[in-house]
Amino acid sequence: MSLPSCYRAFLKELGNGGSSYANSAAGPFYGVYSFGECIEELAATVSLTMPVSIEPRMSDEGDDRGCLAACQSIKWHAKGRCRDWSSAVRRRLPRVDHAETFRFAAYLLVDAEVDCGEDLGPFCTHPNEEIRVSAFHSLGRLPFKERRIDLFLVGLRDPASRVVHATLQALRGVKNRRLVEAYRDVERRFETDEHYVLTNLKHRLKEIGLEPLRNPQE
Repeated sequence: MSLPSCYRAFLKELGNGGSSYANSAAGPFYGVYSFGECIEELAATVSLTMPVSIEPRMSDEGDDRGCLAACQSIKWHAKGRCRDWSSAVRRRLPRVDHAETFRFAAYLLVDAEVDCGEDLGPFCTHPNEEIRVSAFHSLGRLPFKERRIDLFLVGLRDPASRVVHATLQALRGVKNRRLVEAYRDVERRFETDEHYVLTNLKHRLKEIGLEPLRNPQE
């Protein structure tokens, strides 16, 4: 019997199950089973009828489903190997167009402790609001946030309150005075504390020694 190259790579790179709850450490099928177990159950699922795209090159030409499966498996079962996979994820990232796939790809890059700000930057203006939220959330977890003030200013001007909220949270601890005008603009735009924008804004203003013009209201 000859196994597909991507499946062999999964076993070699991520693992083959092991002793844990229900005998389910890192291994095939999102780490649920060890190799050779519960084949009948798996054969009945759609997962085995779809092309497998988990391999060292992250299936550069594959769709977002394969990339999502790979990123989830690495984060959940091989988090210590995130850096090993970061180059493949960075190559694949520009073609990601699905919010959940982007979220896990960004998780993996941040966990890999690589400087991925340039990789995440284009997604700060993505048409998908969920992707923009994830982009600013991930930027907030990176070091040297002062270097990315221009991106954060884009987030503060975003028309979606959830994106503004994510940007304000990401700016925690940043005291750059270039933010003051943008903060005041946010305060003028939001009459109510939608998605806790004004509450978070109050904290950011306090960090740079300023007070809000009015208290947040529901």
